[in-house]
Amino acid sequence: NLAIDPIVSRINRNTEAYIYTQNTSADDTNILHRNITTDRIRLGLLLSAYLLLILIFRLVSTAASVYSVACIFIKRPLTYRKVLYVVPKVWRRLLVTFLWAFVFVFFLAGAFLATVLFIYLVFLPLTSIGAVVLWWFVSLLFLAVLFHFTCVFNLATVVSVLEQSYGLRSIKKSSLLIKGRRVIAYSLYALYLIFVSIVVISFDFAIWSVGGVVAIKVVLALVFALLFALIDQLDMVVSTILYFSCKAYHHESIDTVALSEHLGAY
Repeated sequence: NLAIDPIVSRINRNTEAYIYTQNTSADDTNILHRNITTDRIRLGLLLSAYLLLILIFRLVSTAASVYSVACIFIKRPLTYRKVLYVVPKVWRRLLVTFLWAFVFVFFLAGAFLATVLFIYLVFLPLTSIGAVVLWWFVSLLFLAVLFHFTCVFNLATVVSVLEQSYGLRSIKKSSLLIKGRRVIAYSLYALYLIFVSIVVISFDFAIWSVGGVVAIKVVLALVFALLFALIDQLDMVVSTILYFSCKAYHHESIDTVALSEHLGAY
């Protein structure tokens, strides 16, 4: 927010000025248009870097957390140096799983938008009430499917680290493992979303309260970033424990020797 909000505000301000100065001198119009284009490029690069950093952090934290919890579970010696050595080997498997999840969400969002467009073009001219009801139904269905898939995906990341399967195979495996433990998985993920929402709302309120003092905003951003990272790490630990719980529920024996050899292969 500290880096993005000023750029967005400047774009909005220059856009409004550009609209009102179109009938004035061409030089002013060209300068505003150039400033808007430059700020949009900066915003795009900043958002791209932000998303890339989030992806890298997620891959590294997932690999480290799952590996550490699994080592503790099988009572395998664990050192900080060993975790750092394992992470570069595991993140490639996790990246493939992330990409498959992105493809699924992309097509899911496309199907949702296509359905909304169909409702708007076909049902809205006939009956507005029916169109609104359908829109709410489709939206809730989309959110429910996305919520379920996110729970499956969180488990798939654990499977990608602790088993030979990764990518699409790990997603299929986790969808089978989560059966019978859906209520627990849904409840845990809902708690995670609640905690994240509390952090985000608290951060926005804190930034709004301090006014324009940049130094305090930077300190608050660091504090809440650490808090969010802690919640994210806790979520991965809980997902790993859920994986072992699902294995036990389906009476799949956890071969500690094989698991130890698999972790040692990293």
